[in-house]
Amino acid sequence: MGGVKLFFNIIFRIILPTIIFAAIEYVPNCLIRGRTIDFQNAVYKSVGGGTYWFTSALAISELIILVLLITRKQSMWLYFILCVLIGGTGIYYQNGLYQVEIWAWHRGVIAVMILACGGLYWRYEDFIIRWMKGIYIALMIVIYFLLLLYINSKNPNISILSLQPFGIVTTLLSCVLLIEMCKHLPENKILNYIGQNTLGFYFACGAVPAVVTPLFHRLTTEKYLLMMLAELFFCLAIAYTIVLIINRWLPWMFDLRLLKKK
Repeated sequence: MGGVKLFFNIIFRIILPTIIFAAIEYVPNCLIRGRTIDFQNAVYKSVGGGTYWFTSALAISELIILVLLITRKQSMWLYFILCVLIGGTGIYYQNGLYQVEIWAWHRGVIAVMILACGGLYWRYEDFIIRWMKGIYIALMIVIYFLLLLYINSKNPNISILSLQPFGIVTTLLSCVLLIEMCKHLPENKILNYIGQNTLGFYFACGAVPAVVTPLFHRLTTEKYLLMMLAELFFCLAIAYTIVLIINRWLPWMFDLRLLKKK
C-alpha cells in the first residue's frame, strides 16, 4: 500500500504542481524578458516540465524509492548506489551540452546524486552530529576555506553543465556546515514555515526570480552584491506571501487530491 501511496504522491504532489506553476510563470516571464510567447514552447515549458528541472530529479529519486519498496529492499546504501549509477550515466552522456528534453530528465538524473548524498546524511545524521562537535566544526570550516583558497583560480560552483570535483566537494561541505549552523539558530516561525513547505517555496522561488531579477536590473544601478542581497530578500518575501496565500485559499495547487475532498 505504501508503494501505491508514493506513486500517487509523485503524480499529485510533484508532477501536476510542476505543470501548474510552470504554466502560471510562462507568460509573465516572456513579457518581462522580451521573449515571444510561443504555443509550442509554452507546452514544453509547462506540460513538458522544462521549467523546473529539480522536480524531475525529485520524481526520479522517488521512483527509485518506489522500485525499492516494491522489491522490499530497505537499504539506504542501495538507494545511494542506484542514484550514483543513474547520475553517472547522465554525466557520461551530458558532454557539457545544454540539452532540451521532456521533463529535463537529463539534468534530473544527474541531480539525483545530490539527493542521494542527502539520503546518506539523513541516515547517519546522529553520527555526523556527534562527530561535528567543537573542534571538528572548526576543523571543517578551516578545511572549507583552505579548499576555496586552493581553487581560487577555478570556479568552485557547480551546475548541471559544469560538474567539477572541487565544486562538488565544496557544495556538499557547504550544505553540511549550513545544516549544522541552522540547528543552532533560535526557534523561528518563519524558518519553520519555510521548512514545512519546502516544495511550495521551490516552486515559488523558481518562478519569482525569473520575473524579479530582470526588473531589478532595469530599475537599479546598485553594485552587484547589494543588488543580489536585495533580490534575495525581495524574492523570499514574495515567495513567502505566495505560499501563505496558496496554503490558506488554494491548497489544491500543491495537491489536486484536495479538490476531491471538497
